[in-house]
Amino acid sequence: MGHPSQEAEDRRWRVYWGLVLLTGLLMQIWFWLRSVWIYLDQVALYELGMALVRDGELLPFGKFSTGGTLVPGVVLELLVGLPLLGWFDLRASTLVLSLFHLGATLIISRVLVEDFGWRVATVYLVVFWLSPWRLFHSAFLWETNYLLLPAAAHLVSCRALRTQARFGASALLAATIVVTAQIHGSVLILVIACTILLIRRALHLNFAGVALGTVLGSISLLPTLTALARGIDLPMQSDSAAGLITRLNSVEKALIYWFRLGSLDVGRRFRQSMFCTEPGAGDTVPQPFLCGAVEITQILALASVVVAVVAGWWLLRRSPARQGESGEHSTLAWYREYTIAMFLAVLVAALLSPVLIQGWHVLIALPIACFPVAAWIVHRWPTAGSSLRAIIALFLLWHIPASLLLLGHPMYARPSSAELPRHIAPPELRMLLPDSD
Repeated sequence: MGHPSQEAEDRRWRVYWGLVLLTGLLMQIWFWLRSVWIYLDQVALYELGMALVRDGELLPFGKFSTGGTLVPGVVLELLVGLPLLGWFDLRASTLVLSLFHLGATLIISRVLVEDFGWRVATVYLVVFWLSPWRLFHSAFLWETNYLLLPAAAHLVSCRALRTQARFGASALLAATIVVTAQIHGSVLILVIACTILLIRRALHLNFAGVALGTVLGSISLLPTLTALARGIDLPMQSDSAAGLITRLNSVEKALIYWFRLGSLDVGRRFRQSMFCTEPGAGDTVPQPFLCGAVEITQILALASVVVAVVAGWWLLRRSPARQGESGEHSTLAWYREYTIAMFLAVLVAALLSPVLIQGWHVLIALPIACFPVAAWIVHRWPTAGSSLRAIIALFLLWHIPASLLLLGHPMYARPSSAELPRHIAPPELRMLLPDSD
């Protein structure tokens, strides 16, 4: 039974958690309503969904990945097409995407509350749920944007398997990996992380559960397997594999991306803001006040990477759990193991990648990349001086303006003409756009 003071503190932080969740939810809705564009990267996904709507056909493959190989299975087609069957509007599919982000947030919050309490869960909510990285990727169609929910499922299933092999958690972990492989190739990060955790004996699998999860996750591969059995000719793209220099550059970029994911720094997405006058901006009207805010945010965002680096170094230096140890120290030690495994997995996957790594390739690591930052802030705040507290407060509070300023990015910018998104979209997809007011 908890002490009255602890119970009162938990109630207070639970209220803070709810306010942060509501704030992020309102911001999420705003981003979703502003996503009325269909650009080149989205065309293939919407055409994939339209194949299900128009023909009722489950195609054997999804789309070409960045490396020029076909994504197997029907998961992508179902994710895009099923919402369109219910509401014939491009925002139907992005609504499901936004719900994926909400689901990931609620799942992780629940386990953090169980493991560390409401204060850590609330600070994490600010760092992750209000993250410019998350909100930017939350409301336009892109296969990597779906990956936060699989990342959350991977975290909670590995957490359940940290001390003993469990049937249900093993099945969930295996099914998550198989299904995620039908969305994007960055599933390799999850696979490598599992391998590292197994080697470190921080993960214990029930192989009957793994077998069941693999079978269940493979159901959506049946059209692919059927097509291959019939000897279908696979279309190919001629993307060349990366050379050694490119792969080493990818590792360097992945290292930097890891720390940027826990910060406010989304890089060029601020520089591309339509709030500022840029060459080729057309008839866009510059907004000096918002442009100035973007420029200030770029500086603060770059500086915020230091917070992520310091937090990562703090977590790395935490001592590992001793044999038979239990309690919060043991729990934090396991999260340290998981964070290190994911960090190394990002670097190894970058080395193996056939293309130069970009930010979206490592987006699947966003949930755990935010954890060291939240844990460090909660740990450091009680003993921090006034200057450090001011820096931490600014870092947390600036998540809101930093994210909202991304509404000036071309993906979310308000059209200068109601018909402009319709003119840009391919003719076969214009029917998905909302009617002009």
